[in-house]
Order: sequence, then structure tokens, then C-alpha cells
Amino acid sequence: MMSTDGSETVSFGSSISTAELPESNITDVTEPPAKLIKSKHEHCSQTDSSHTHSAGCSHTTSIAAQTEDIPSDALPRRAILTKEDLERFQTSPACQDFINFLTDLNQSVRNITLSTAVAESPNITKLLSVLETLDGWTVDLPPDEEGKSRFGNPAFQRWYDRLDSQAQTLLAPILSDHSSAIPELAVYLLHSFGNRKRIDYGTGHEAHFIAFLLCLEKLGIVQKEDYPALVLRVFWKYIKVMRTLQFNYWLEPAGSHGVWGLDDYHFLPFLFGSSQLADHKYFRPKSIHDPDIIAEFSKDYIYFACIQFINSASCQI
Repeated sequence: MMSTDGSETVSFGSSISTAELPESNITDVTEPPAKLIKSKHEHCSQTDSSHTHSAGCSHTTSIAAQTEDIPSDALPRRAILTKEDLERFQTSPACQDFINFLTDLNQSVRNITLSTAVAESPNITKLLSVLETLDGWTVDLPPDEEGKSRFGNPAFQRWYDRLDSQAQTLLAPILSDHSSAIPELAVYLLHSFGNRKRIDYGTGHEAHFIAFLLCLEKLGIVQKEDYPALVLRVFWKYIKVMRTLQFNYWLEPAGSHGVWGLDDYHFLPFLFGSSQLADHKYFRPKSIHDPDIIAEFSKDYIYFACIQFINSASCQI
């Protein structure tokens, strides 16, 4: 990641290691899944810390109820509860799969802009359609005027409940050849959009979305050639949906990164954005302080788009 002190002349970085992932508060942050699919024909099993406390799996139960032949213990559930659990996960094949997937996604967009034409397979189109549907629900479910507060509009809970009830239906066209995996992946999708009880969102939920995409990759729904589109189309659309939810329903940040993070809600856009800029001839870390550069290039570069969003959001608070 880049320095922002304005004195750097080095280029943007674009690699990832476990040290660069968001630091975890074991009791309050969603860690990546503790167990993921073992092959392209086995769907996900026992997994992660859902980004919740005791309420973390309440909606897992709701989703499970939609498929009576799927035992509840076969669905993703909170499994990282202690420091020892986290340490075991960090040395597990699942953790390495997660890091490798992130690294591959990151490398796939090196020096590629948002406006660059990338191959979009039918399944990429289906994923975008799901996200477009979720985005549209914010129009149907406007914020409660009576519930207006600095953070946490109750209308988000209705949006979340709609996703809880329709997640499996939304995923059916994508997983038509893997219908038995739908209940499991629906849990990952649901927890990618925040915590219903606390009406908050953070990097743990963002990690859920990557876990969801990794499950699709393990099932063969998406291939390596889809990676650029997964980042520049699907993940970026997901970020846009989250921005809408954050503004419409005033989702509270699920923990703050203080001086170590530019955005309390997101981490990965800065990683993928740095890859886009890794070998650029002219941009340097201090470029983020130039409003003209931000205005002109935010349509092409995720990093600049995030800086633009932060600047505009700060002006509205």
C-alpha cells in the first residue's frame, strides 16, 4: 500500500501477504472462512466467524429453513472463537486458498483500468444481475424518516430480511448445476452485506464476499480468465451497492482502522486499486492529494475513486 505523505516517489505496490490483511479483533471481526471447498465438485462446509456476536448465525438458521434436507451443521457457521482458533486457521489450507485467491485477483488487474474492455462470461453477467437487483431494493425500501439517526436506520433490517428470504432464489440461475451448494453460498452472500442486528458493516463482511467468490471459483462457476471481470465489474459493483447501503441506511462502521486505514468500511479496493497503478509512469503516492488528478482519473482507477468518495463523504458529514 502507498504512503500519503506527499514525499514519496516510489510507485504503487500491488502484492499481498497475511501481514497486509486487516487486523482482527477476534471477538468482533469476521475472519476468512475456516474451511472452504476442497475441490471444484465439493461445496463449502464448516466455516467462518460471521461478523456478529451471539446474533451471528440467526439468519443462517433462516436460510437453512428454506432447505429442509440440508442439516444446519452443514451450513457455514462461526468457527473462529478464540486466539487458538485464529492461529489454526492462519496455518490452514483454507487460509492459504483465501490468500492465493486474493493474490491472483490482485495480479489479474495489474495496470488494467476500469474502462478497459474485459471478457465477461455468462456467469459474470448473472452475478452483476444479482447485484443490480440488490441495489434496486434500496429504492423499494427507503430509509425510515422516524428512525433517522447518526448511524443505523431500521429500514436496513427490512432490506436485509428481503435478501435473507430471496438469497437462494437469486443464486439459483448461477448455481443451476450445483443446487446442493445454494444454501451454503447463500449464507456467504447474506453476510457480505453487514450485520442486521447492529446495522453495521466492515472489512469482515467484505471478506465474506471474497469467500463467496472463492466458493464459486472452487465450484468451477468462474474461471481464471474471469478474474479481471470479477474485480473490475463484480467486486466494483458490490462496492457501489455497499456505498448505497452505507449512505441510505447510515450503516455504522464495524470498527475503525484509525490512522492505518483511509476507509473504515473497506480495505480491498485499495489493494486492487494499487495493482491497477503498480507500474504507472506518472502517478505517485502524493497524487491522491491532487484534486484535479482525482477528478480526472477516478473513473478509471479504483484507488482514486475511493479517495474521491472519502473526500465527498467527509464534506457531507
